[in-house]
Amino acid sequence: MIILGGGTLAITVNRLPHFGTLMNNKVSYAFGYSGHGLALSVLAGKLIAENINGDHERFKFFSDINHMSIPLGSIFRRPIYSSAILYYKIRDYLNS
Repeated sequence: MIILGGGTLAITVNRLPHFGTLMNNKVSYAFGYSGHGLALSVLAGKLIAENINGDHERFKFFSDINHMSIPLGSIFRRPIYSSAILYYKIRDYLNS
């Protein structure tokens, strides 16, 4: 059985979360856990805490990642996402 429905999910193109700071490093953020929120949000919280406490090395490693974006994302985001989901669902079905 192939299930084609699904809700909106925060998936980044390279499947890695975005880390960064705003307002002269007064606000730290991490988002886009690509379906791995439980594990990666715990790691993100730890890295944000380290960054706040002055240990910037691991947070900086993630914040320096050059993230890709979908060209003309507002137009092609949904069709590309839907096509990729369908491709992997069919592939999983054929391999089971």
